Amino acid sequence: MRWNGTLAALGAVMIGAHVASAQGKCEFEESKPRALPIAGLSLSKGSMSKDPAERAKNFREVIRTLSDPKMTENPEGRAWYMGQAIASWMGDPGMPPSFITTRSAVGFSDNPDAKVDLVVLVDSLFSIIEKSQPGCMAQTGAWRAQRPWFSLVQAAFAQLQANNSDSAAKLAERSRILNRQSAYGPYVLGQVAANKKDLATMRTMLTEAARLAGTDTNFTDIKRRALLTIARNTAEIAERAQGADKEPATRTAVADLRAFLAEAGTDPDAVPVRGMLADMLITLKDTLGVVGLYGDILANPAKYNDYEKVSAGVTMTRLNRTAEASRLFELALEQNPNQRDALNNSAATYYSSKKYKEMLPVAQRLTALDPNNPDNWLWFAYAYQGIGSGYTGKDAASVKLRKAYTDSVVKYQTKADNLPVKVTFANFFRGINETSLQGTVENRGKAAKSMTFAVEFLDKDGNAMGSGEAKLDAVGPGQSKDFKVVLPKGGVLAFRYKAIE
Repeated sequence: MRWNGTLAALGAVMIGAHVASAQGKCEFEESKPRALPIAGLSLSKGSMSKDPAERAKNFREVIRTLSDPKMTENPEGRAWYMGQAIASWMGDPGMPPSFITTRSAVGFSDNPDAKVDLVVLVDSLFSIIEKSQPGCMAQTGAWRAQRPWFSLVQAAFAQLQANNSDSAAKLAERSRILNRQSAYGPYVLGQVAANKKDLATMRTMLTEAARLAGTDTNFTDIKRRALLTIARNTAEIAERAQGADKEPATRTAVADLRAFLAEAGTDPDAVPVRGMLADMLITLKDTLGVVGLYGDILANPAKYNDYEKVSAGVTMTRLNRTAEASRLFELALEQNPNQRDALNNSAATYYSSKKYKEMLPVAQRLTALDPNNPDNWLWFAYAYQGIGSGYTGKDAASVKLRKAYTDSVVKYQTKADNLPVKVTFANFFRGINETSLQGTVENRGKAAKSMTFAVEFLDKDGNAMGSGEAKLDAVGPGQSKDFKVVLPKGGVLAFRYKAIE
C-alpha cells in the first residue's frame, strides 16, 4: 500500500465529477455558500503542490475559510473539502505521529490553544457525508485509507511484533477510527487479546478481521492468520475442557478448524491443523469424519507433502485402519524415500500386519540414515523373530531355519543394546532458504569421549545438497550434549549421518 501523491489532486475534483457508486449517487452543491469554491481552489493548489510548506499554507487556508461559524449552509460540501484537506495534510512530513496538535496549527481561528485530534476530526467530517449520503461511502472510504491510516497500522504491527500489547491495541483502535472497513485493525486487536488470553475478545476481533478480509487477495494472509489463531485457541480450550463442557468445546473447535482448512487447505499450517481436527473428531468418536478428512490425500496424493502423508498415516494407525495407514506411509516414501518418520512408521505398520519380510528393507534404509538409533536396529530383531515364528515344525530344515532366525534376533538385539552412542532428534527444519537439524548425543559407554556428529542433507533422490558437523567435546559416561547443524540452503528433504563409534 503506497501513498500516491496524485490521489489528493484527484480527490479535490471528485465533488465536481458527481461520481455514482454502486450504492447510489454521490453529489454535492459546489457553489454554495460562496466560500466553498474559494476553499476548493486552495484545496486544489495544496493537493497539486510538492512543496510541504506550500501545501500546509493552502490546507490551512481551506480550514480557516470553512471554519467560519457562519458556514452553516451545505454542511456536506464543507465536510468534504475540509476532510480532504486534513487527510492529505496528515500524510505530510512534520505532522506529529500522534496526529494531535493545536487548533491554531491547522488553521482554526476559534479556541486556538485547544488540542485537536486530527484522526477524530477527519472521521467526524467524513461521517457527516456518509450519514447524509450513503452513496459517497466509496469516495470517503478511499480517503480514510490513505497514508495517515496506514502509518497507524504499521506502527500497531510493529508494537505487536515487539510484544508491546497495550501500545499495539491503542494504535489499532486509532486506525479503526479512520478506517473501519479494514481487516488490519481488528486483526491486531484480536492478536493482542489472544496474547492476554482474553478469548472472547480474540474471537470477536479475529472473526471481524476475517469478515472484512472477505475474498480480497490483498488480505489473504491476514484472513488465514486470523482463522488459524481462532482455531488453535479453541482447540486448546477443547483439550483442557472437562465433564459437560468437553463435547460443546470440541464441536466449536471442529467448526473453527474446518473454517481454517476451507480457506487454507494447502497452506503449510494445514498439516498440524488437520492433525488437531483429527484429534477432535476422535474425541467425538467420529471415525468416518477422520477418514473423510484424510480421504483426499489417498485420492490425490500429489497435492500433499510427505509430512502430511505421515501425519495422516499415524492417525489412521490410531483408528486401527492399517491398510490405509500403510498406503499413506508408502505414498510418503514415494515422494521422499529417505523420510525417517515414514520409514519408522512403515516398519511398525508392517509389523502389526505381520508382514515381517517387508520390514527388512525398511530397517536397512533406516539404519543407513540413522545408525545410532537403537530402535532402528530392533526392527531387524522384530522382523526375524516374526519370520522365525513361522517355522514350527520339528523336521531338520525347520529347526535349522528357526535357529538361524533366532540367532539373527539375538544379533540385532545385542547390536541395539550395545550401541556406544545414542543419537536422538528434536527438530528437523526444512525451510525455503535454510535447513537445520537439532538433537542430542548420549554417551552410553563407561568413559568420557569427544565426538563429531557429521551430517549430509539430501534431496529427493538421496543426493547430498550440503553437509555440516557439530563437535561435542568430553561427553561423560551416561551424559548427553545437544547439537545443532545449520545449512544456509533450502529444498532439503532428508538427512543421513555418519555412525559414531
